Amino acid sequence: MWLFIMLACRSPSDDERPDPGDEVVDTGGLETALKVADFYDCDTDTVNLDAPSGVMETPPLGEIAGLCDGQVVAGTLDDPAFIWLDVISQQILNRWPVQAAPNVVALDVSGGALFGGGSRMDLETEAVDPASGLTDDLTGLVLGTDGELLALRPGDLDIVARADGRLVRSIATGAAGTLLAADPDQQRVFIAERGETRPRISRLTITDDDILDQKQLINVEGCANGQSMTLSPDGTQLVFVCAGDDLIIDRSSEDLLEEQGRWGAGAVPRAAAFNPDGSVMASINATQLHVFDAKTYRRQALATLPECDFPDYRQVGFSRGGDLIWAYSACGFDQDSGIVAWFSLPELLAASPEE
Repeated sequence: MWLFIMLACRSPSDDERPDPGDEVVDTGGLETALKVADFYDCDTDTVNLDAPSGVMETPPLGEIAGLCDGQVVAGTLDDPAFIWLDVISQQILNRWPVQAAPNVVALDVSGGALFGGGSRMDLETEAVDPASGLTDDLTGLVLGTDGELLALRPGDLDIVARADGRLVRSIATGAAGTLLAADPDQQRVFIAERGETRPRISRLTITDDDILDQKQLINVEGCANGQSMTLSPDGTQLVFVCAGDDLIIDRSSEDLLEEQGRWGAGAVPRAAAFNPDGSVMASINATQLHVFDAKTYRRQALATLPECDFPDYRQVGFSRGGDLIWAYSACGFDQDSGIVAWFSLPELLAASPEE
């Protein structure tokens, strides 16, 4: 059965996309028929699918950013580079060497740039330049306000210019933690701990005097082994994944003491993500993908994740158009490879009974 999602992004033609059965070939930076500039900014996806889901083998990857039409960009950890993948056709479309292994990345759609690994890539020209403000010990990297990036490293929050990747200033955090989220419109910054029994979350504001003013510091009760944190697109829902208690907590971004709801996300959830309009939330654990209504907390769909040797699923996300969900697992005892699984959201919803 052929599935067709018709939307407003440019889609590769049949001549451009390889046969899904073809061997995956690393282009090594050679020219391809496609340009990443055609796929990083869209409101909808246009893609031909011959199945409702699939999987692609990859090198070991750092943080992944979803593009349009089943494309993603990420950092490779074995040979430091930005890598561009078409996960539906199972092809590495291009890769660009960078300064250091991009464990975290940030995609700036408005500025047409990708950041990570001590580098800044112009998505229109595909030129990669050093970004002196991005160190190799970052644990979080998100877009800030006024053309800035927020880069979290032990003890400091670095403010980095998106235009050229230079360090603008560093601010002592005064808050322990390795997880970072931010609401650029409200200039609120959230820093949280990973892996603690009662993880702490701090809500901070960057003042005009370049001070992080801590507005709240809470311990998340009933949450053991915090794994990840994400903010909804409208900035109202701060979502914290609690692996030790098999749940995902929704806290108000304006008042962290206010718990707005919970998602029952299966055994030991690892990560969660919102679709672009914030209406759907997806989460993963070691074996399953869960899809929820982001506002009612009702589960809408459930799917089994593909396996590999020693799987370790840690990332989930959506395409820019919102019709595809991807999930990444490191594979192998030494985590020297990986897989990206993908799913058609419309097909998942159509195939799942109401709960």
